[in-house]
Order: sequence, then structure tokens, then C-alpha cells
Amino acid sequence: MNKILIFVFLTTVFILTFLPVKDTDFGWHYRCGKQFLTQKKLCIANEFSYFLPNYKSAYPSLFYDISLAFIFDRFGFIGISTFAALIFSLSALVFINLINVPLWLAIVSFFLSFLLSFNTFNLGLRSQILSYLFFLTSLFILNISKNLNLNYMHFTQVLPVNEERMEKTLKHTAFFKFPNLGDGYYGIFLRLINSRHMPDSLKCMFLQEWNDKEFMLPDLENITARCGIYENRPLTCAVYPAKMSIDGLTGLTGDPNKIPGTMACDNPAYNLCPRSLDERDFADHSGSTIKNLVLYKYEVEYFKAVSEIWNNNPGDFGKFFMFLEMAYKNRVLYETQD
Repeated sequence: MNKILIFVFLTTVFILTFLPVKDTDFGWHYRCGKQFLTQKKLCIANEFSYFLPNYKSAYPSLFYDISLAFIFDRFGFIGISTFAALIFSLSALVFINLINVPLWLAIVSFFLSFLLSFNTFNLGLRSQILSYLFFLTSLFILNISKNLNLNYMHFTQVLPVNEERMEKTLKHTAFFKFPNLGDGYYGIFLRLINSRHMPDSLKCMFLQEWNDKEFMLPDLENITARCGIYENRPLTCAVYPAKMSIDGLTGLTGDPNKIPGTMACDNPAYNLCPRSLDERDFADHSGSTIKNLVLYKYEVEYFKAVSEIWNNNPGDFGKFFMFLEMAYKNRVLYETQD
């Protein structure tokens, strides 16, 4: 039944959006796309429209312009209308799969949003339609990623630890013994991979890197990297560079580049930041920072206690994560009254 309803819904969307092109900007969009296809030249200046002075047409609509020129040269206006209807239908399919409501409600919601935006959509194929599809697709991908169950070994690595004063180190750091891997202690770390933009250096696998030149865009305010799991990042990352004071009641923080003895001082990766940290960056977040610092202190102590239990009777590495899951699953004990 659902498959039939979806088919009827998508067919209806296709028919309703198979519209003639009425966009008065069609001409200069087409010429910008044609220029790229024939001359490999971006339309980065206002070359074809005198109604919009200083408008940088390639920035928001480059893909649209190229698609427009490619399809029109081969299939004419019928091809443009068909392409627009297909884009709408695909957007409708992503939309009903994106929101977690009954199918009928998702269909009603889509038609309602379509009706409210009809003044734009009834002009036929426009760059906003492609943007709408890309927006929905991005949300859909994020939703999949959020619910994706990754195996621990996909994002962690186990490395041997060489410490001259291991007994002292074990009092405040969690390391583990794995007899099947060899003698000594091992640490559990987030997986590191080679950096694209910092030669001969490693980075967290979740750190996303890009270069503005790869997108043929102007300088993106020197932004070249960003955490890909920011909302779910480890507490170690969330509290950095803050730390708990000796009294355990307040936090201390500052610019890592100005703290003597830290590895940040000479590490070129810290030059990626557009500016140095200052008091403004922490003024509005003291509450969440303290909360994270308190939680971080607890998690460090608990993880250290777990390591002591494991190391008293160490097992093979293959059993470690199962042991870890059980240890974290049973952190709250239910008391019964006798």
C-alpha cells in the first residue's frame, strides 16, 4: 500500500512541476553555463545581466548554470521542464524519507511547503530548486550518519606505550595490558591519518580538511579544517584548552599558543586558526565549560579504575571492548531496601 501511495505521490509531483520556463533570468544563466562549457571560464563577473550590478552569478548558481546550458543545447525547453520535474520529484522522495512521521503526514507536509513557496516554484527550473534538493540531501546524509553504528576499531587504534616511570604514570593515566599483543602497556587512542594540508603530520580521522581553491571560490577566511563530529566530540576535545584549578571549583584557560611548555607553541597546525584565542571566546561559555570539566574529571577517574580492574586479570584484546561495554553499561546500581 505504501509503495502505491508513494508512486502516486511522486507522479503527482512530477505532473504538477512539469512547468514552462518563465524565469526572466534564464538568458544570462544560460550564457554563463555556456561560457563554462565552451571556454572553461567561470562567470565570476556580471557579464550578461545589466539589471544586477556587481552580482557574482557563479557563486550561488554555478552547477545550475552548467546544467541549464547542457540540457537546453540538447533537449530544448522540454528538457528543461523535464529536468525540473525530476528534481522536484527527487526532492519530494528525500523529504518524505527524512521526516519521522506517518507517510500521509509527510506527503501533506510536502504539499503544504510546496504551496507556500509556489510563487518561486511556478517559474520553472531555477537555482533555488537545486539548492532545495541539496539542502534536503545534506540533512538526509546527516541523519544517516547520526544513526550509523561504527565498530570501535573503525575510529580507534591501540598503540604500545613506552614510559620510563610507568608505575607513577599509571596513578593518573589509563593504560592496559594485552598478553596476546605482547608485553608492556597499551593506550587506546582515536585513529590518526595523514593530513592533506600539513605535510608529514597526522590528524584525527574526524578532522575535515579542505582548500578553497578546490571549490574555485574566493578565500574562505583562511578556514581549512573543521571537526566532523563536533556535537559528539570527546570530552578531551570539548574542554581543551581549559583545565580544572587545584581547588576543583573553578576552571582555568587561555590561548594555547601563549602557554609555555605546551606542544601548541611550535606546532604549525595551530596557525590554521584565523586569530588567537582571547577572553571573549570563553566569557559566554563558563557554565558549559565547568560542566564539561567536572564530567571530564569523573570520566578520567572512572576509566582509570576500569583499567586497574582489567590489568589485575588481563585478557586478550579481542575481549576488551566487550568488557568495556559492560563496565560502562553498569555504572548506576539499583539498590533494594531490606
